[in-house]
Amino acid sequence: MTGHLKRSAVLIAIFAVTVSFGLYFRMYPAVQNIRRQSIKISRLSVLSNLRQALSEQISQDYPDADETRKRAASDDLMRSFLKTERGNFNNSVKTLAEELASSKKFYLLGADPYYYYRLTKNLVRTGRLSNRISGGKFFDPLMTAPHGRWRNFEIHPYTGLFLHNALRLFNRNIPLFLSVSIIPLILYPLCLFFFVLCCLELRISPALLLVSGFFFSLAPIFIQRNCIGWYDTDPYNIIFPLASLFMLSKIFSNPEKRGWVCVLSLVCGIFSVFWQGWALLPIIVTVSLLAGCVFFLLSKKPVLPLLADCGIFLLGTAVTSGFLLSPEGLASSLSETLNITRMFSLLDLSIWPDVFLTIGELKRTSPVKIMYLTGGPVFSFFAVYGFIMFFCSKRSVIPFGYRISVCIFTAIFAIMSGKGERFAVFLIGPASLCFAFGLHSAFSLIQKPLLLFLRGNLRAERTIWLFFLLVLLASPLTFAHIVSSRLNPIFNETWDSALNDINSLTPKNSIVNSWWPPGHFIRAVAERGVTFDGATPEVPQSFWVASFFMSDDESEAVGILRMLNTSGNKAMEFLISEGITADRAVEIIKNIVKKNRSGAISTLQRFLPEDKAVLMAALTHGDPPPSFCFVYDDLMKNTLGLYYVDRWDFSKAIAAKERTLAPSPPAEAFIRGSKENIALMWRISGGMPYIGEESFRTNEKDGIIFFSNGVSLNTSDMTAKFTSLEGQISGTPESIILPVAGGLTEKPMKNPDLRLSVLFIRREENRTSCIVAPSRVLKSVIFRLYYLNGLGLKNFEPFILEENPALNTKILIYRINWPEI
Repeated sequence: MTGHLKRSAVLIAIFAVTVSFGLYFRMYPAVQNIRRQSIKISRLSVLSNLRQALSEQISQDYPDADETRKRAASDDLMRSFLKTERGNFNNSVKTLAEELASSKKFYLLGADPYYYYRLTKNLVRTGRLSNRISGGKFFDPLMTAPHGRWRNFEIHPYTGLFLHNALRLFNRNIPLFLSVSIIPLILYPLCLFFFVLCCLELRISPALLLVSGFFFSLAPIFIQRNCIGWYDTDPYNIIFPLASLFMLSKIFSNPEKRGWVCVLSLVCGIFSVFWQGWALLPIIVTVSLLAGCVFFLLSKKPVLPLLADCGIFLLGTAVTSGFLLSPEGLASSLSETLNITRMFSLLDLSIWPDVFLTIGELKRTSPVKIMYLTGGPVFSFFAVYGFIMFFCSKRSVIPFGYRISVCIFTAIFAIMSGKGERFAVFLIGPASLCFAFGLHSAFSLIQKPLLLFLRGNLRAERTIWLFFLLVLLASPLTFAHIVSSRLNPIFNETWDSALNDINSLTPKNSIVNSWWPPGHFIRAVAERGVTFDGATPEVPQSFWVASFFMSDDESEAVGILRMLNTSGNKAMEFLISEGITADRAVEIIKNIVKKNRSGAISTLQRFLPEDKAVLMAALTHGDPPPSFCFVYDDLMKNTLGLYYVDRWDFSKAIAAKERTLAPSPPAEAFIRGSKENIALMWRISGGMPYIGEESFRTNEKDGIIFFSNGVSLNTSDMTAKFTSLEGQISGTPESIILPVAGGLTEKPMKNPDLRLSVLFIRREENRTSCIVAPSRVLKSVIFRLYYLNGLGLKNFEPFILEENPALNTKILIYRINWPEI
């Protein structure tokens, strides 16, 4: 075998081994995690059935005993059974788990994949993303209902269509969701392929290439956003930058060869239909080329060929993207990229609340978290070392322009990662190249001294290197197992059942009102319009949805929803166009939506001519399509975000935007996501309250009920105390709130010292619970809908209830019965 063939065989073997491990961990959600979840559910089910059987037996044996004694006896029997019959119990769990795992349906991970799943479903049904396509955009009638929304054209849904049609050649009945869930497993080897090409340009040895490939493939953020079921565009944000870096290495090797420049411009132009922020890549490439020009100039090399390459690249990228998107679409796309950049850099403060601050993956990311997202301390150490060595290395065989390009890509993507967690996926490619080069440089540095120390014993040297390589591989393998084990779909059988019920039981023009996270689920599965979703969290409708949920006045809440489902935010836009300030407009709208049409017109005539008052009333008091309200368990864990948006003070926001807010915020407050910025946002919203989760009864003694969160309720005089609430707060609340027939009653406490109240809920089987929060929050529409099944609300009709304690999922859907106007 020739040296060239031997090297090729080694590279193919390295690629195959790395891909195998990468695919193994990326399959966890569909294999290992389903099995683990099935065991958990089976254990809970067997324990529940056993407890029920023992309770029935105790009731038969001791019919006159009180409930406390029966429960204690049942617990004793349970402990005894589990001790003596542990083997039979485990066998029952194992048998049931195997049945569940074999029948359990796998769902797409996250919410965003359902956005692309729906588009691919449109392609399968009609051959088009939408019935309306124009100017590089397509129209989605179900987004920001009732108006719909134009979206930039993307080609990713076509990849799912292509694979689905290919798989149907072998299985005509393969489900679409299964076809698209495999897409990440196909894109991952392509990511690795371009990474290997870039490493070869850096002259990385085969052994270190294997280690680097493992760190690259098993990076936590890479696995999270490129595993089975993650049908999203994240892999392209690794493929295209790495492909660009590979081509830059060829361009810097010989600037006069224009072929690579043309291919590079084609690649960057094609990227425009894969990711909406695509323009960032050609900007970074241009910066890299210009940096190379500066180096050429300083080293007295001909700079004109590289400058010409830069011009050809920009022209080629513009032509390619303009052809794919249309000139109009290109202009819109560039504008959107500019807005995204502005949004996640220096803040141009909006008068509307920044909902992005409530989205975990878009919050600022600490350096420590970036370190663990990209591979841990070992990866970060060698990546930083490699970044430094790119500047210090004397190896002339690697063009300096290529090395500086890797550093530029790494630096810019590291800054982006700090702006938002999800951007860390961009960093994986260039940072892994820095890691590979750092590892190579470190091994080169110690290789000669080590060989001298071993007195030329090559076998001992190879043994030591092998040992170190195996030790290094322990890090990515450990991180990969930990991260992969936690990847489970948010979407489950309960969601599937609820959304399919909506699809079959509601008119097609219905609007389902909820917070943004389930929007993609609702549009993809229920195929109904939503007020806003994960692709549109920035729209003003978010404020009105939060105001609807957090209102403690049903007439106001239903009025806001009627306005939203009739005209979206057009009422607010109309008032502002008439010269009314935003803060005053919000006040007017919240006032008139509680009234009937004639009352609203009468109120509006104080500010507007009669004809315009009538037009305005048509926006707030129209005849909306069938509307539904959607609440679920995870939403109740994030009501703090709803509170922040609902309590937004537009007058303070306007003052902050105009830099007239007193006292003046520090300059750092206008850098999005900084501690000062978050403090400013909460200052505008009136401060951050305490909103606790539902806590259940733990004990009862002498008429006093004790709860797990440190709250105690004296049932004799109906008073409450906080004894180390959440382990920190003690005192007396402002009031206690109790459900009664037809609504809620609130009893003030004497000498309160905390601006909090307690909602007490007595449930079946003596499962009393309580929630601690401000009084207005506890009496809000959303708390009454979720915890009290709409108690006292006249316009909310229970429509669908889906609950599965084993999956920790509860979904409540209400039909809105509009009052007479």
